Amino acid sequence: MKRIIALLIVIGGAIILTPAIHSASEQKPITIENKETPYELPYSGLLPDHPLYFLKILRDTILIITTRGNDKKAELYRHLSDKQIVSALRLSEKGKDSLALDHALQAEELFLKIPPLLKIEKKQEGKGSGDLISKLHLSNAKHREVIAEIIENTTQTRIDVIKTLIMKNEEGEKALNSLQ
Repeated sequence: MKRIIALLIVIGGAIILTPAIHSASEQKPITIENKETPYELPYSGLLPDHPLYFLKILRDTILIITTRGNDKKAELYRHLSDKQIVSALRLSEKGKDSLALDHALQAEELFLKIPPLLKIEKKQEGKGSGDLISKLHLSNAKHREVIAEIIENTTQTRIDVIKTLIMKNEEGEKALNSLQ
């Protein structure tokens, strides 16, 4: 009985860690041609329409829970929001407009979790993370470009979601400006 439980734990761990190891070893940047912001977005991995997408969500949740340190958690949120915005773009290219807008909104909400973490880090450590803040400015600008492209691709008229997306992106920019 103990061997069966141990075997199930090992198999479950392998299933959960395999996508993380794969995505860490295979970085495929996605760049959008003819845009102003020189910022490369990470490879998004599985999209929400994939049957194993729940494993990606589980992995990301575990990463968020286990990450210690506000600066490391802020970097993780930046990476996850970048992956989420790329997923939204890929979904809009596939014609799944509603899902694309929802994931773009999730990306912006993840991004908005970063400035409070950096404020706490600055108060506790007394140091600013200038390099991370400059990456965040580039990331925010690239998010704005991707949102514009998603809006161009979409055929649905979910004006309320589009306005919320733009508002959250501007809110993130203001929060980053207040950190400097």
